[in-house]
Amino acid sequence: MSSTKTYCNPMNLNYRFQVEGWADRSDDAAVGELAAAIVEELGAVEGEIREPGLESSQDMLNMPPKLDNQLVYLKSAVEEAPAEPTAASRERFAELKTELDEIARRCEQVIDNDVAELEALLDEAGTPRIDTE
Repeated sequence: MSSTKTYCNPMNLNYRFQVEGWADRSDDAAVGELAAAIVEELGAVEGEIREPGLESSQDMLNMPPKLDNQLVYLKSAVEEAPAEPTAASRERFAELKTELDEIARRCEQVIDNDVAELEALLDEAGTPRIDTE
């Protein structure tokens, strides 16, 4: 299960905040449109991994568990069991890993394609990447 840390790493989701900052520093409409699309897609990806709206422990009871909580629950159940993981536990892990792999693929696709396109637009528009003001 340690490989899931890569998918849930906040650095991957931090792209959204960087893209928002770049869009704020640019007056180019194409930059703004592409940045908005990237932010929306990365937000959707994050929302499939975890519930960004959780503010208290009570919220966890009112919202369906996302992948992060499902993996934590499964890990806990496997670790606390007195025997080897059951076939059902292994099957559920495989299902969750498949879902997580698809989410990671989408995230990588956005970063590799859309963010690269945005960087090219920023270069053309002469938009600085670091706010020096």
